[in-house]
Amino acid sequence: MYGKCGSLDKAWLVFSSIKTCNVYSWTIAIAAYAVNGDYSGALALFRKMDLDGVKANFVTYVNVISACSGLLDPRECTRVHSRVVEEGFDGDLVVATALVTMYGKCADFGAARMVFEKISSKNDVVSWNALIAAYAQQGLYRECVELYERMPVRANEVTFVSVVDAFAGLGDLEHSRRVHARIVEDGLENDCLKSALVDAYGKCGSPAESKQVFDSMVWRESSTWNALIAAFAQQRDSVTCVAILRQMDQDGVRSTELTFVSLLGGFSTTASLRAGRQLHSRVLAMGFYSDLMVGSALVTMYGRCGAVEQARAVFDGMEERNAVSFNSMIGAYAELGLARQALEVLWAMDQVGLAPDSVTLLSVLFSCSHAGLLGEGLANFRSMRDDRGMEVKLDHYRCLVDLFARSGWLAEAEELIEIKFAGCDDLMSRLSLLSACIIQEDGERGSRSATLLNFT
Repeated sequence: MYGKCGSLDKAWLVFSSIKTCNVYSWTIAIAAYAVNGDYSGALALFRKMDLDGVKANFVTYVNVISACSGLLDPRECTRVHSRVVEEGFDGDLVVATALVTMYGKCADFGAARMVFEKISSKNDVVSWNALIAAYAQQGLYRECVELYERMPVRANEVTFVSVVDAFAGLGDLEHSRRVHARIVEDGLENDCLKSALVDAYGKCGSPAESKQVFDSMVWRESSTWNALIAAFAQQRDSVTCVAILRQMDQDGVRSTELTFVSLLGGFSTTASLRAGRQLHSRVLAMGFYSDLMVGSALVTMYGRCGAVEQARAVFDGMEERNAVSFNSMIGAYAELGLARQALEVLWAMDQVGLAPDSVTLLSVLFSCSHAGLLGEGLANFRSMRDDRGMEVKLDHYRCLVDLFARSGWLAEAEELIEIKFAGCDDLMSRLSLLSACIIQEDGERGSRSATLLNFT
């Protein structure tokens, strides 16, 4: 009882007063610690249970595995798995499914698949759901969908939550609609699935469909409201975002930090700056200012609205900063072409020991390109690629093409397009080159670009 109520101290007092603990009392105590997030405490109890000579049963192991899932310690996971095999519980469907979930949360898909393949009954939807959810939670959406498509059993609500999440991650609107239709056809519509669909349609760029699903819901939690706000924020529709917040207030639903992170993402013009400042005041009034995500979102909002001094004031006032905060400030300067200031923030980021990521590089290249800082842009590109081993993506190469083109390195820009965009004739890169050719009166190279763009 005390464990379920979150009172571990009282649960421990009751447990320690038991003169002779059997497997059931030990298991209840372990479960109480695991459920309340004290995973190390749960495993410590399991070791004490061992020392007292009490033999665990399959329910004990399910709770111990759950603790390992929360702890995310690969060595502890392997150790407990070995014990499960030694005790002969690896053939139990519930235990095996818990192991699949555990390895999935640790992103050890080799071990998760190995356990899954050894499950004798492949007609159990719970074990399939565990593996499908593992891939979805780690962002391996295509693998998640592939598993769903080869399921030999009928999918249930739990399956569809993961599958909807996967199509949302892939930004696949058409398949999101198909899965939605299948959910309706199978009579599985509930508010949990509808909430996932609100999020999916938003991420796939269809806020109208998000709103349609949202309006059909009986019970809406704050996370669902946040997903709807995020759907319109993705389209930079700040007016609708604010209207949803008002409706949220009227319905008595409390705003959370994530509400404001989603809201602020919808502000991107000077026209929306006044409403953005009002939200900032509300953030302060609700005590969310110290939240890292909210602070970073405010920096981004002010940057997009052209109020870079206010963005810097928020950034400087943050008690704690992470890579996202620095990226927000670098991005704010990059939006206005203030490359020198962006590079100063990059230097400060390095000084506090935070490693730049692909978003950082994109902002730095963008700002250097618009400021004509070829040397600085190239130096940072090479440093992040060669010294830090960063994976360079096509968006980075697009910025590099633009940097070359704006700096008059037309031959280098054209060569980079031919190497990195071979066979795909990237529109943005070709347009950057064509524009630079027109400005610098390079007719021959411009003519080639125009031909490839079908402009002639």
